[in-house]
Amino acid sequence: MNTLWTILSSATLAATILAAGSAQGQVKGEDPFEVLAVDFLNDETRSVSIPVGSQLGLTSDTFFALLDGENIVIAEIYPFEILPTRFWSGPLTAEAFSRVRIGTRAVRIFPDQDKKRLLTDEYRARAAALRGAMVRRQKDRLEISLREIDEEILYLNNILRKLQRERLELRSKLQDEKQAVDGKLERVSDRLDAARNDLDDLEDERYELIEERNRLSARENPPQSRIQRLDERISRLNVEVGELRDEVQELREERRETREDAERRGILRIRANLDELALEESRVRIDLDERLSERDRIIRELERLKNRE
Repeated sequence: MNTLWTILSSATLAATILAAGSAQGQVKGEDPFEVLAVDFLNDETRSVSIPVGSQLGLTSDTFFALLDGENIVIAEIYPFEILPTRFWSGPLTAEAFSRVRIGTRAVRIFPDQDKKRLLTDEYRARAAALRGAMVRRQKDRLEISLREIDEEILYLNNILRKLQRERLELRSKLQDEKQAVDGKLERVSDRLDAARNDLDDLEDERYELIEERNRLSARENPPQSRIQRLDERISRLNVEVGELRDEVQELREERRETREDAERRGILRIRANLDELALEESRVRIDLDERLSERDRIIRELERLKNRE
């Protein structure tokens, strides 16, 4: 690493703190920032995080030296990004970053103005190079994703066209098959619905007449003539209800036979296949819309990255 610091091989940290007055800068020990250590490493940006707690006075003009276990200077750093309780360094060289560990100590240093300018220029140049490399890597990933999305869109469009052809063929086949059955099934179903409605009306009327007869019979002097007329009407309704129930049962049987005939002709099977195709087509369209939206997002992101170059 191109550093103006003398490599400390056997000197202790105390000796480093006492050193002063050289062209390389000055290390001081009695300082609110003297007991600091790395707590996070960012492999992508080759930067380190150092917590500063509630210490005050930290600025981008505050410089530190990272020391290894033998008090050898790994790198000189300064706050590249200051947060409330920590700061991040700028990008280290690859060689220096490989030597930093969680717990690597940071001691305050006081380089002269020339050294400060040199350090800040080096870090800014590395940061610019890293940003460019990160943008290129991100563009490469997005372009790969865009190609994959385009392949998926082509595949889904082919599936959609295939499903649409199959659905048209089934509709044509259904139209041929259903003409022999649907008319009869519809007529039987209409008659069955009408019979059920009539049956419901008769049963409701019978229930109301029975309720009225029971109320009249509970009187101290029941009106016998009225009760007799109600009994006669209830009896007629019983007959009519029985006849309608028989008719409903016969119509149900006729409808069942009609449906069985439809099944024999494959109509219900074709309808079921059409329903399955419609459901599958809906799923494909949803997937296709999602892919198209994702494609638009990737294109916007690529345009944004292009503007950053």
